[in-house]
Amino acid sequence: MSEEILKTIMKLFAIVAKERITDSERNNIREFLSLHLNQELVQHYLELFEKYVKEYKEEIPVGDIEKLSVDEDTLEFIDEWNNIIKIAKEVNKALTITQKLFMLIKIIELVYCDGEISERQGNLIFYLGESLKIPQKYINLLKGFVTGEDYDELSNRRTLIIDDGSGEFDYKGPYMQVKNVTGLIAILRIPDIEIYFIKYLGISVLSVNGIPLRSRKIAVFPTGSTIRGSNVSTIYYSDIVSRFIHSKDTAKITFSAEHIFYHFKSGRVGIQNVQIMEEGGKLIGIMGASGSGKSTLLNVLNGTEKPSSGRVLINNVDIHENPEKVQGLIGYVPQDDFLISELTVFENLYFAASLCFRNKDRSEKTLLVEKILSNLGLSEIRNLRVGSPMDKTISG
Repeated sequence: MSEEILKTIMKLFAIVAKERITDSERNNIREFLSLHLNQELVQHYLELFEKYVKEYKEEIPVGDIEKLSVDEDTLEFIDEWNNIIKIAKEVNKALTITQKLFMLIKIIELVYCDGEISERQGNLIFYLGESLKIPQKYINLLKGFVTGEDYDELSNRRTLIIDDGSGEFDYKGPYMQVKNVTGLIAILRIPDIEIYFIKYLGISVLSVNGIPLRSRKIAVFPTGSTIRGSNVSTIYYSDIVSRFIHSKDTAKITFSAEHIFYHFKSGRVGIQNVQIMEEGGKLIGIMGASGSGKSTLLNVLNGTEKPSSGRVLINNVDIHENPEKVQGLIGYVPQDDFLISELTVFENLYFAASLCFRNKDRSEKTLLVEKILSNLGLSEIRNLRVGSPMDKTISG
């Protein structure tokens, strides 16, 4: 984050927390700053925070109150609200949605340090969420996640509970049992934008990606993360995501290959007795040496090649005998590029968009391509010609 945006965020912390400043609140801000800065700079911004707190604590002149014919509390709230609007404009320009949600969590933690959120602070959090363009349903999820202290308060369909299975609780949402975990791990999923936050209530020594997981403190749980601990089985990101996907209101998908054999026209054996049984929500890797049959197996599994014997089934439907019943359920990205070497990265994507979205006009397709370039981190090479294996320009 830039110096200016960090100063702006410190002003925001000062506005929301200015009723009372405790060591616990200062530690909360220190923790937030430590994610972005070294210790020397952390101290600098903590001093800035203290300075902003003093500035916002200055009393409003009585004469101004009389002119506006409103009580002091109302005038103070209006002043705070105006400051929040100004700050939110800067934050919206500079932070991603993940950063904004995490900042909001730290603000909620800040005001909840003494176990309660005052009416004024609750109102400020509400209006801050509105200014940051965060839906109210997400703000309610974050508040519940910060203030929740046990199973009853944390268990819901958006939160995964992980424990050792020794208790008898009525879990209202996704659940996962892991041996030797003391207490509980809660993982909140923010739907639509697929962001996960983690909170631990217990005494086991746990870490996320090698970083110690502090009890009762919330952290971001990034894509591909792992939770590890002494005598605790490693918990993988894919394990957690699959628990949310396998909710009661999601249709179950099964994929199986039963005793697959495949012979080439020459009679040479390509695949021998392969068996697979998996459900939706899993990422499976097929590994093997060059020429061992990986591509042949994929061609059989996606319906391109028919096995010499055996069956490939999706929800007990044979994909080779009844291809029309599974049409649209299987996608396959081949290892060879389907790109036009003479066109640029942007032009290739725009050409693909023109084939896929004939109902959209030029500006809509351009906007779609720009979004894809940004999401994939390809904006910087958008104007480079793709090239070919014999005349390389961009990386394969």
